[in-house]
Amino acid sequence: MGFRRLGYHIDKIDRDSLTMEGGVQRIAQRLAIATFIDIGASDGRWTAMTQRYFPNSEFLLIEAQEVHRKDLEKFTGAQVAVNFVIAAAGDSEGEIYFDASDPHAGLASKTPLDIADCISVPLVRVDKEVRKRKLKPPYALKLDTHGFEVPIFEGAAQIWEQLELIIVEVYNFQIAENSLHFWEMCDYLRQKGFRCADIVDIMRRPKDEMFWQMDMFFIREKRNEFVSNRYEVE
Repeated sequence: MGFRRLGYHIDKIDRDSLTMEGGVQRIAQRLAIATFIDIGASDGRWTAMTQRYFPNSEFLLIEAQEVHRKDLEKFTGAQVAVNFVIAAAGDSEGEIYFDASDPHAGLASKTPLDIADCISVPLVRVDKEVRKRKLKPPYALKLDTHGFEVPIFEGAAQIWEQLELIIVEVYNFQIAENSLHFWEMCDYLRQKGFRCADIVDIMRRPKDEMFWQMDMFFIREKRNEFVSNRYEVE
């Protein structure tokens, strides 16, 4: 998929598409979000796509890998509603270990990783970065963080009550120490007041076509969409 602000063409999509863009298009019909926090932002492509459906929102991009700095500087440019920070997100501030072997993947770890590309990167809390920039609620969190989700959620505790949307990449396998399977993620977020509203980008692993991962959209359990348990229009 291409993105307008990175110099590509965006085709009109089917609103029923099980792609990330289809999910963002659908959720834009339900929610008004003042600020998106894009964690694992890479070069800004997810934010670029989301801006199409939330043109009046602000965006904070958090990306751990220094290799993306130039692209993020180019992407944010003169956009006053878009800021970025080169750091990992977690439940404290300081530094953390990071698997930098893949510029478009990577994993934060509180203990050293037994790999050649284990580096140290700055560590920030989402809630403190939001408060520092005086970003307005309601908030949305997007996570592409390969198993380090729970510490990031814990580091958003001070803005949790003002969160309306969580978009998170989830897995059918335990891909890192202490990572959650997708059903465990559903239970974890249900305990915090969120339920799944959509799933997109379902992937199967090449070696045996087993379901590997997907992205899930979570919204507040108290919303009216969850009042009815009927499939048909009432």
